[in-house]
Amino acid sequence: HIIRGSSGSCLVCYLMGITNVDPIQEKISLARFMHEQRDDIPDIDMDFPSKIRDDIFEKIFIRWPNRVARISNNVRFKIKSAIREAVRNRGYNKFLPRDFKLEDLYSDQETIDEITQEAYDLLGNIRCKSLHCGGIVIFDDKVPDELLLKTYQIKENSNTIGRQLNLDKDEVENRNFIKIDILSNRGLSQLMDISRHDINKYPLNDENVWKIFSDGNNFSLTHGESRAIRKVFIMLKPNNLSEVACALALIRPAASGNGQKSAFLRDYKMLNQDKKNIQDYIIYDDDAIQYISRIIGVNESEADIYRKGFAKKKYQVKQKFKYLLKKKNHKFSKEKCDMIYENLEQLENYSFCKSHAYSYARLLI
Repeated sequence: HIIRGSSGSCLVCYLMGITNVDPIQEKISLARFMHEQRDDIPDIDMDFPSKIRDDIFEKIFIRWPNRVARISNNVRFKIKSAIREAVRNRGYNKFLPRDFKLEDLYSDQETIDEITQEAYDLLGNIRCKSLHCGGIVIFDDKVPDELLLKTYQIKENSNTIGRQLNLDKDEVENRNFIKIDILSNRGLSQLMDISRHDINKYPLNDENVWKIFSDGNNFSLTHGESRAIRKVFIMLKPNNLSEVACALALIRPAASGNGQKSAFLRDYKMLNQDKKNIQDYIIYDDDAIQYISRIIGVNESEADIYRKGFAKKKYQVKQKFKYLLKKKNHKFSKEKCDMIYENLEQLENYSFCKSHAYSYARLLI
């Protein structure tokens, strides 16, 4: 298995064998995973080979009988499903084509307006609950009856019964339950077909591997098969784990936005010689934490609050950062302040935290 997300920055997780990323060796800060000002409980996301994931769930339900349950997704009404529901509520039981129009079903405008209003009122309400892709909660005692939605058969030809909670991930978080995500990974399944070696036993100094990446012969390599990463590999010519992780992170929208990827690749050789300037580039979520910490003079715990503010589009948090940026850096021009703010706004898009990138780089290598 490997991990997703930020749990790879936790030394305890590494020492327990949950992760295969050594945060001390790779200089990964804990702040992206947990810190003193975080008011929610961090979760741990684990990838297993996709073809045996149901076996993993079965082992978990057997190991902690009656104490484990998977969480739900709250599936909410959107435009099309809300209109369908409103039509059904009117007693229409015939087949509805995918792109039907109300005018094809009803001739009077008053009925159409009433259905449209009912659909509008349904928007955002819970339509049904589905099984979450991998989130589980392990209780100290049995799963509380009042939280149990239903039971289900984990897989064919198995007598093991799974349980599903009547809570989604946000409701689990609000109750301070510890959620663990048991997820699947096609790359791990492919590796499992080739070899059963521990993923940490594969060498990180194979010159043939570095040549494949440097020459751009990465097509068909799961997690590294795209044309975008081919271009990055050819320019970076990676020859260590850190550079492969960097390449994986660079092609994510947040790292690419506002011209940051192009500038980083253009300046990479110079940046390697001047480690101070490389701190100005935001490739990972972790970089944003450390950059914010340094530029407005706060600790990493406070800096992560601002990082989350940019990532979740929290206007007041972003405005407070803008105020502190100007207050702490009188010599910065308006253009430089604007550039810093715009670069951090890219965190609204998807990005990798450092331990996630290292975990997937280890698998790719």
